[in-house]
Amino acid sequence: MRFLQSLLASPASVLLWMALLGRVSAHMEMSNPLPMRSRLDPQVPIDMVDYNLRSPLNADGSNYPCRGYQNDRPIRTTATYTAGQSYEMSVTDTVTHGGGSCQLSLSYDNGANFKVIKSIIGGCPLVMSYNFTIPGYAPSGNALFAWTWFNQIGNREMYMSCAQVQIVGSSGARRHAQKRGGQYTSMESLPNIWRANIQGLSTCITTEGQDPVFPNLGPDVIYQNGMTPSDPVTPGDNCDSPTPTMSGTSNSSTTSVAAVPALTVSSVPPANPITTNPTQPTFNGSSSYLSYASNSNSSSYLPCVPGTFLCVSSTSYLLCNQAAGISAFSPIEIWDGPFTVAAGMACLPFLTRFLDNTRAAEFVNNTAWPEGWYRSDRYVAAGTS
Repeated sequence: MRFLQSLLASPASVLLWMALLGRVSAHMEMSNPLPMRSRLDPQVPIDMVDYNLRSPLNADGSNYPCRGYQNDRPIRTTATYTAGQSYEMSVTDTVTHGGGSCQLSLSYDNGANFKVIKSIIGGCPLVMSYNFTIPGYAPSGNALFAWTWFNQIGNREMYMSCAQVQIVGSSGARRHAQKRGGQYTSMESLPNIWRANIQGLSTCITTEGQDPVFPNLGPDVIYQNGMTPSDPVTPGDNCDSPTPTMSGTSNSSTTSVAAVPALTVSSVPPANPITTNPTQPTFNGSSSYLSYASNSNSSSYLPCVPGTFLCVSSTSYLLCNQAAGISAFSPIEIWDGPFTVAAGMACLPFLTRFLDNTRAAEFVNNTAWPEGWYRSDRYVAAGTS
């Protein structure tokens, strides 16, 4: 409480606080299957959770596709689907921006290409769950399952949630699909994902107050919110081109995979993971309260939560080491490093609140921050604040 009172003690602090709160406003995200680094997934280590999955992709396309998380290794799938069978996907949260249009798609090449398996024209995600069918000709193996959304009301944005899933082939379903014939007989024959409002991915821009209509809908389409098959296609060039245009950007290359360094996510979750507050704002390094650490004063940040980062600068960090045989939340006094962040990334000071009083009590002796809070610096894309 004393910390919050001091933070709000001056007009400048109030403005900073309001600005920080504005950065964590929620929108929508996929909840089933569980996306990579989702706050909803109990197996994601706390220092890897991305509470901004509900926000749109960066307008410059720098975190398309999947915010770069398709590069996380080892791969951990959160759903298993059988080719030819139907399932349900769902989204969560309440800021639906009047609806819009959505697509469900699959990628077998780490996000270089996404193939559409369902299009939802209008009213998405006013309805928060949808049935979909894995094509009978979908090959067995790991794939990225993506939900993309173009909102009707608000800024012209593109939302994307991605999950790692496993596809199990069904020879019977495949024979049935081939016998049925039709326009789509292989993954290659499916349309590519539709992209708009993202500089560098396409020149397409949706229109405020209108539900977008995709030109190539794939094998399954539903119409909602008064939309019909007779509605005109949203205009634009290269909206579903397999190779994005880089017009208007400083990047002269043409690649559809975001160049985000891979981060290793443990496939074994820590016991009794700490629950953090998803609405807690970030306090950046310019704050007199949360400053960058140094090797010489790292002991003042102890005890530390095992696995958390401590930024020494924007380009280097220390890692709270969890020794073998020690409880996942036992306060230990070992910092490993410093380590250098990967190209294009940065280390950012960050403060997180314990919601579990028992866990918070284990760190009550740490006076470097207010009681009930802990330091868990973030490893983020450069330029993030």
